[in-house]
Amino acid sequence: MLKYFLPAGRLTHVLGNPAAKDILSRPLVKRRREASFLWSKWLTRCDDEHQRCQVEADATPSRLLFLGSDDSGDGDAFRLVDCPPVGEKTLRYAAFSYCWGGDQEYKTTKDNKSAYYNNIPHEALAPFKSITDAIHVARRLGLSYLWIDSLCIVQDDAADKGREIGKMQDIYAGAYVTISAACAQTSRDGFLDSMADDSLDFEMDYPCIGGATGAVFLTKDQITSDRDDQPIDARAWTYQEYFLSPRVLVFERRKVRWRCFTEAHEDGGHDNDSGFKLLNSGMLARMGPAELGREWTLAVERYSRRYLTVQSDKLPAMAGIAATDRRAISPACGSRAWRGSWRGTLPGATRGA
Repeated sequence: MLKYFLPAGRLTHVLGNPAAKDILSRPLVKRRREASFLWSKWLTRCDDEHQRCQVEADATPSRLLFLGSDDSGDGDAFRLVDCPPVGEKTLRYAAFSYCWGGDQEYKTTKDNKSAYYNNIPHEALAPFKSITDAIHVARRLGLSYLWIDSLCIVQDDAADKGREIGKMQDIYAGAYVTISAACAQTSRDGFLDSMADDSLDFEMDYPCIGGATGAVFLTKDQITSDRDDQPIDARAWTYQEYFLSPRVLVFERRKVRWRCFTEAHEDGGHDNDSGFKLLNSGMLARMGPAELGREWTLAVERYSRRYLTVQSDKLPAMAGIAATDRRAISPACGSRAWRGSWRGTLPGATRGA
């Protein structure tokens, strides 16, 4: 038991326990499928209280995946639906960010597109656990629509791909929430069954102020070392998807994290607004050309370390971030200032190459 008193350990509580008034930190949620109350809490708080997280996109995806409804008995009746254009009826949807892990075996093509508007068999999706997990999360958040690139873009139609990729910035910016399968290497892996090791916690009674007896856990904290070692961090497209989304629910190997333009939370730790928050266009607009240039350079450096299956996607996979940065600064400084903010760094970057 002494190992729990190492400097890396921490004292934690579970939600609803009397000890919660005295102990701020919570242990990891062991069973992710039972933790949707926590995801919903973060999302509802953001939707109700965070003005800066309310983003209106300039365009919508051409189509979405309709998830059916467990209550109506059509819970397995997945199908594609056309998305109304901006200004008409708004369909609240989640966007999915994940690693393909090679060419997708199950995708929308010219041959099956019409059939998928009628029905996408549940048994056909079942082997692709990341996709079925995303459907589960979206439903638990009360959403009936989900955007998944492999299904919502006609993969062998160059015109359709070009049109939808051109709207990628708005697709993720306009999503009610983005679900990030950070710990899954492929679409078959899934991300809801990844959880913390039960052996890391030791439970003990805790005498609370007022006489009640609560319970606390001595936790050996081994959850911080793998934050930058998630499979999704190696894929180029997902960098833009994370950056552009106003709200992201990130499923890592040992932890679930929430990031929005206002707050940062995690399922194990403190329930407050500390930690890294997403940058939004408003924050970028308050930066001067030099500071924005540094942000852009940092973004390019991080992006350049990532992997692309299709090399011709190199510019499209970064275009949304470039457009966000450019639009943020040009009202105040003009496009010349935007270009000049990083142009001066190029000679130094290539010197000695």
